[in-house]
Amino acid sequence: MKDGIQARAWRILLLALAIGVLTACGFHPRGAARLPAAMAVTSIEGLAAYDPLRQRIRWRLEAAGVRVVEDPEAATARLQILARNFLKRPLTVSQRGQVTEYELVRSLRFRVIDADDRTLVPEQTLTITRSYLFDRTNPLGTSSEEAAIAEAMERDLVSLLLRRLEAVSGKAAR
Repeated sequence: MKDGIQARAWRILLLALAIGVLTACGFHPRGAARLPAAMAVTSIEGLAAYDPLRQRIRWRLEAAGVRVVEDPEAATARLQILARNFLKRPLTVSQRGQVTEYELVRSLRFRVIDADDRTLVPEQTLTITRSYLFDRTNPLGTSSEEAAIAEAMERDLVSLLLRRLEAVSGKAAR
């Protein structure tokens, strides 16, 4: 009985110590992005209405307190998606000339302008790269792995986009 109480006390002590270390180093969970005030009402251009990427961007903007509108004329800012690319290329090849590893590259080129066509965020390109092993003995598993990686890359790209918009907001505040 006494051993159980001591073990529990040690766990509580270690948990308290871990929390103390994390807060002392400045760690805190990422909250919603703080975007420029000029983006309070934003339209998203360059993506189809039901495109999953558009939906992800919309959800993240709304979570940050932005009202997303369909009509660019009603917006105080316009997030323009100028291009998006997805590339799959062989990364390594076996001695027999068969691909053993692929590299996936996803990029997004965008800019943000205000209602008067002034640049809020200059044109820039975000790029994410991932690789995965290709198992030619399990093509179904490999294709589902590729799909999962591509989806994760898209989520990461949206997060990167929001962080980039937030960084511009931080520069404007200084």
